Amino acid sequence: MKAFALAAREPCWKGKKASLLGSSITNGFSNVGKGKSSLKYGCSDSVISKKLFHRTAESLVKIGMFGDIHFQDVGLDRVVETGEWIVEEFEKQKVDYVVCMGDVLNTRETVSVKAQSSAFEFFDKLASKIPKNVHIICGNHDLNLKYDTKISSLDALGLKLSAPSNLFLHKYIEEVDLDGKRCVMIPYYEDPSIIRDWVSNKASKNSESLSQSLAFCHMAINGAIQRYQVDNKNNLYCRTFDEQIGKNILKEKRKGSEKLKKDSINDMDLPAEGSKVPKYLTKFQRVFSGHFHHHHFCDKKVLYVGSPMQHHFGDSGDSGRGIVIYDTETDEIRFIQNPNWDKFRILRLKSEDDLGDLSQYKGKYISIIYESMDLNPQKIQDKLLEAGAKSVRKQSVAVRKVQSSLQEKESSRDADDKLGHINFEDFVVKYVKQYANLSSMGIESKFVDDIIERGKEIISTVTKQGKHHLNVGDTFRANLKSITIQNFLGVQGCITFDIKNMENGVWFLEGPNGSGKSTVLEAITWCMFDNFLRSDMSKVDYAVNDVTKKDCLVRLDFNSGYSIERFRKYTKAGANELPEDIATSSPERKGTGLRVFYEGKYLSEYEKGSLKDSQVALESLLGINYDMFTKSIVVGDNSVNFLTSDSKKRRELIEDLLGLYLFDDYLANTRERKKALVETVFKGKTLEEQILHSIKLLEENIERNEKEKLSITEIIQRLSQEHSQIISKLEESSKLKRTLEDQWRKAQQLNIALQNKTSLMTKRDALKQRIANNVATLSRLNSEAVALYIDGKSQVHEIEAHFNQKVDDTRHRMKQISEEIMSNSIELRHAKEKLEKLEDLVNLNECPYCEQKIEHQTHSKFEQEKQNLSDVIARSTRHQMTLSSSLQNLETEFNELENQKRITITKLTQLQNSRLLTENETKTLQSELESVENQLNEIEIQSGSLESSNIQEIQEKLNKAAEEEKNMLERKYQHEAQLKVQKQKLKDLSEQTTKQRAELDALRERHVESAKETEQNEKEYAVLNFWEKAFDRRARKSSKDDFETMRSFLLDKSIEDLNNILEEYSKLIGSDTLPITFNSDLMINEDYGKRSSGQRKRNHLMIHFALFELVRQRSRFSSNFLMLDEVFDALDVTGQEQAQQVIEMLSTKIDKVFVISHSTQNMEFRKKAIKATMTPQGSKYEIIYR
Repeated sequence: MKAFALAAREPCWKGKKASLLGSSITNGFSNVGKGKSSLKYGCSDSVISKKLFHRTAESLVKIGMFGDIHFQDVGLDRVVETGEWIVEEFEKQKVDYVVCMGDVLNTRETVSVKAQSSAFEFFDKLASKIPKNVHIICGNHDLNLKYDTKISSLDALGLKLSAPSNLFLHKYIEEVDLDGKRCVMIPYYEDPSIIRDWVSNKASKNSESLSQSLAFCHMAINGAIQRYQVDNKNNLYCRTFDEQIGKNILKEKRKGSEKLKKDSINDMDLPAEGSKVPKYLTKFQRVFSGHFHHHHFCDKKVLYVGSPMQHHFGDSGDSGRGIVIYDTETDEIRFIQNPNWDKFRILRLKSEDDLGDLSQYKGKYISIIYESMDLNPQKIQDKLLEAGAKSVRKQSVAVRKVQSSLQEKESSRDADDKLGHINFEDFVVKYVKQYANLSSMGIESKFVDDIIERGKEIISTVTKQGKHHLNVGDTFRANLKSITIQNFLGVQGCITFDIKNMENGVWFLEGPNGSGKSTVLEAITWCMFDNFLRSDMSKVDYAVNDVTKKDCLVRLDFNSGYSIERFRKYTKAGANELPEDIATSSPERKGTGLRVFYEGKYLSEYEKGSLKDSQVALESLLGINYDMFTKSIVVGDNSVNFLTSDSKKRRELIEDLLGLYLFDDYLANTRERKKALVETVFKGKTLEEQILHSIKLLEENIERNEKEKLSITEIIQRLSQEHSQIISKLEESSKLKRTLEDQWRKAQQLNIALQNKTSLMTKRDALKQRIANNVATLSRLNSEAVALYIDGKSQVHEIEAHFNQKVDDTRHRMKQISEEIMSNSIELRHAKEKLEKLEDLVNLNECPYCEQKIEHQTHSKFEQEKQNLSDVIARSTRHQMTLSSSLQNLETEFNELENQKRITITKLTQLQNSRLLTENETKTLQSELESVENQLNEIEIQSGSLESSNIQEIQEKLNKAAEEEKNMLERKYQHEAQLKVQKQKLKDLSEQTTKQRAELDALRERHVESAKETEQNEKEYAVLNFWEKAFDRRARKSSKDDFETMRSFLLDKSIEDLNNILEEYSKLIGSDTLPITFNSDLMINEDYGKRSSGQRKRNHLMIHFALFELVRQRSRFSSNFLMLDEVFDALDVTGQEQAQQVIEMLSTKIDKVFVISHSTQNMEFRKKAIKATMTPQGSKYEIIYR
């Protein structure tokens, strides 16, 4: 608690007694918040000091004190809780009297009925517990009027009809006797001279009486600690209240009008010896005051009681919150700490480990300053809320820098460097995993890695395209080394400002109107951006001095080694005026140009193409453009005002600052990918449909073949059954024939004699005739069979193999022609594409690369080439038609071969069967003929000895049996032929079906692969669809879930940071009652148009300084200078003083602040100046140190 010790040692007291008091205060406060709830102070009087260590158990009078409780709607429950503790503690300590030091309520203009009712209830309870009286002093927050104490929000407490009889309200200075102890109740007065005059008058009458009196007041006293704040890193913010003694400008109300007068110097206003406290307050024995909330002594006699509780984050770390008990007998002051004092905490976090034990935050209000971009604010907030924190709010590092004590410049730069501009590729992971609402897009969590990988790939692809972007590249350290100006605006000749050797701090550019004060600022702006701060200087030649009319040049040299120069209407002679090192730099300057050098070496890449292209390249190097520069690094009446720009312009600036314009390229790249993916998906769908169609056709063919195989199997079964029946009948016929033949032989033997030679001869002739007929038939069948033979092949399987070979040959030729058709189609397409490109080139009539016109000779070559390509296309087209016709002919030939094969094999099989039957029959006839011949021979031998018999009948039966046998044989051979054909057909169908099943399996595998590709493409489409929304400016809001784009997220966070910084600057510039905040669309929330010029000027400065902080955080342009033009205009005295304080603060963070001002206020602030004077030879400048 070193701050309390510091506050106690602040008065320069002398002597041993004073040291004892200071030591007592220091040692006492060192125990506050460390287990000891009370603190005792001693008096410097030696007698009383003895009583401090040897005091009696009972005191004469105990007076309890508290103040600044501030009943209000916000946090009313905390205030009521504190009030209950106050009542209980005063009752416990057995105090006789209680004095409230003012500020019971929080606002003077309006009073909350709820807060007022709670306050009255508190005083009613307090008065009932206190044995004697409760005195209430009106504080400034209790009074309705600033300069009049007649009306207060506590008036009801002064009415005895409604208030307890022991409750007293003091709106005027009053003397009160508390059991023999003289006390003075002093309410708040805006004019402290009223208190001074009352004390002076009283002292002149009876100074001894006053010196034995206690003063209870509510006032602002010089030397008091106005604000005390500590964070978790023990960083202390302590501000004291110091007025200009004896020089106050006072307001007095006379006859209804306000009049300002300068009060004469009064000796009583001067500080007492060794103190800042006015002399008139030291006339009292002791002074107890309210108003400032920090409990502390600002003098050995003057004690600020302090507030019994913390009200806001400005009180963070202030453990001196509680009540005071004063013993009138021992002069002992005892501080009792509120056990629930620790309500607000400010945490500075670099890592989650800085949080420590989370249980300590239960019931606390937490404000977090994130000092690392790697922390997840939402995660930390959730942790603290789960641990029981009441609320958690966050602040940016930049805001706290403005609010905290000033740091050394190098450490400030280091902190800025750590912030840097956001790396979008690295931010992808954090955005997808922590901020993006994937469920609103129906994206599963398993796709997160794919989304992150694709997002990084898109950003990397755009980055590698090498476009000029303000957000891509190294930090440009704009530490000005020197400025060289030649024949620019009012400058004639050449002057050089050696910025590096000028002292750091605030530099005022002074001089009368037209002397050239703004020229330096205009030169810097024109050199970097080819533009002016003044909006009316639009002509390009305005830069050139009106007298010289040529050789205009501005050069900026930076400590980083870079140099930038811009010149206009420059001639060779102009170099004679330049410093030697600049004059000799190559290449030679001529006309208008822009040059960039590094370490004296000319960089040609910044001067090629048009001046516009060179400017884009320069801005890419700098990391800042004109709009960003004029809204952050320079401000003035002639600079571009961020507030007066429309929301679109503001958005463009913030997006340039963050590099969010890159998201247009990211979005375009994503949509290109998505478009290509759609085409791929379409082709894949088409191929998949074709595969499915082929699968369907094959399945139908296989099904049809299976049905046909089943039908053929049934035919084979039927034929097999019929064949078995025929075999059985054939055996029966053969058996019958054999029996008849035996009978016939017996009858022939018996009747051989009866038979005559003629009948046998007739039979012989008949048999011969039949044999002859069969021979003729066989000859005919052989002729028909020979006609069917192919290349000497007579066997069916040979002929079948021959046909199969021809079919395979035809199929192979068809495949070759199909491939040739495909190849020819590709060549034809390529030829047509080349012809179209050539025609486009001819029509364009210029080279697309060098943009030169195409010569006539080249045109002739192009025409010849076009004719050649047309001939190639014509030949390829004819060849394509020829190939298509050949393919059709081969298909016809293929079908005919299949048909011929089937017919030939069937017919040949039938001929072979008929020939076999005829041969068998012929053999039988020949056998019969031989038998007849034998019989005839026997007849010749035995004709005389045999008897005739009925051989005719037997012969008829035998013939019939033979005929039957013949028929059965024919049927047998026919069925065998049919069975063979059907079995062959079944075999062919089985082989065909096997091949089709193999093709079907292959197609199904392709279909599975295609389905996988489709699934992968659908996933890729979902991923690209995510990034298309994420990279867009604003995502469309669905009825169920909102999707915040990465772009809007970063912009909203930046706007939030901007508003936070604006809030802090509004406190510094004194316009916290006239805030400026922006919504997510960068529209101003407040009614800016109705504000006065002074109010607008303050808002303008707030915006400028806030943008300057953002540029230092996010932009690659790291500036060590700031330019302010007429910033004090339209500001009142207070506004100018506040602006000066901000400028001084900024000068500790950067090297140079250049300020142009006509104001003559606070000249002591102007330690360094550049004085401008307009002479006949142009503007001249003088460096002045005061």
